[in-house]
Amino acid sequence: MSGARDMPLRGSNKAPKFSGRTEDITCYLKDVEQLCVEAGLDTGKDKIHWVIRYADHNEAEFWSTLDAATDGFNDWDAFSKELLNYYPGASVKDRRYTKADLETLLYHQVQKPMGSLEDLGKYKKKKLPEDYINEKFLEGFPPRFWNSLLTRLQLSDLDHDIDEPWEFDLVYKHANYLLSGAK
Repeated sequence: MSGARDMPLRGSNKAPKFSGRTEDITCYLKDVEQLCVEAGLDTGKDKIHWVIRYADHNEAEFWSTLDAATDGFNDWDAFSKELLNYYPGASVKDRRYTKADLETLLYHQVQKPMGSLEDLGKYKKKKLPEDYINEKFLEGFPPRFWNSLLTRLQLSDLDHDIDEPWEFDLVYKHANYLLSGAK
């Protein structure tokens, strides 16, 4: 027999915890939903109850006042949607860098050493937006490495228009070459 007794106690190491950060809310909701389903508590009312129950005091107090939590208290989709409205950028499709975010990311990236393929991989994983990556990827390298990389790029394409950004794939290929120790 399953049910509420199969749910971890709030505060236990097995209970889901919401960090309070926007980027973590969707994972938190999915974790609670999965626990509920595994325990046989798969109604909207059950899921809403446990999402609120596992939240810290301030969030639980606020979340319990949402219309979808009080109006019939059983529409999980409506509750999730209403809750996510208070966390702009929480869904992957909404997550966008602002121009200031990107400039900050590049500023910090330039400060980091670029001495290995591992460093290059870490930089590549930052996932700059597609419309920005060709324009700004080269700018994220520290000055000494940037000079070597730019020289290599220019030698590989003597006719490259100086007003045009270097394509990401080409920059990555040449950065990879320089860091791989190829002679």
